[in-house]
Amino acid sequence: WAVPQGVLSIQRRMRKDIADLTRGYYKDIVEIQDHPVCHTKRLPLVGSAALSHQRGREVPGVQSHIFFCTHNGKRTKADVGLSSINKEEADLVVALAYYLVSCGVKRESICILTPYKGQLMLLRKNLLKNKTNNRLLTFDAEEKDQIRLSTVDRFQGDEA
Repeated sequence: WAVPQGVLSIQRRMRKDIADLTRGYYKDIVEIQDHPVCHTKRLPLVGSAALSHQRGREVPGVQSHIFFCTHNGKRTKADVGLSSINKEEADLVVALAYYLVSCGVKRESICILTPYKGQLMLLRKNLLKNKTNNRLLTFDAEEKDQIRLSTVDRFQGDEA
C-alpha cells in the first residue's frame, strides 16, 4: 500500500534570481522551471515610484533582487518560551521596512518572514511602538494598509 507522491516541477512565486538559490537542492530529483507569471508580476507602488519606467518590476531603493546583510547581533532566548530572538536583527529589519515604504513600496506588499516565533513577537512589538500615521503595523488585523509578519512555517502555502 503506497501513498501517491509527486514533486512539483514548475514554481510560480519567486523571481528567477531567488529561485536559483534553491534549485541546487532539488537537482537530483527534478529540474524546477519558472512559470511565465514569475517574469510578469508587478509590485504595487505609490508616489513617484509608481511613475518609474520599471513599472513595478524592480523594488525601489534596492539595487538587486537579492539583498543580503551581515550584522553582529547576538541570538538570545526569548523572554517567553524556548524561541530565539536577535534584537539587532529585528531593529535592522524594521528599519529596512520603513525604508522600502519611504521609497514607494506599498505597506501591504511587504512581508517580513522569520523562522522563530520569538523573533516574530519582537518584530511585532517594535513595529507597534510607532503610534504615528506612518506606522507599518496596527492592532487591527483587518486593516489592509499594513505590512505582514509571519513565521516561515505559517507562511508556506499562503498566497503573499
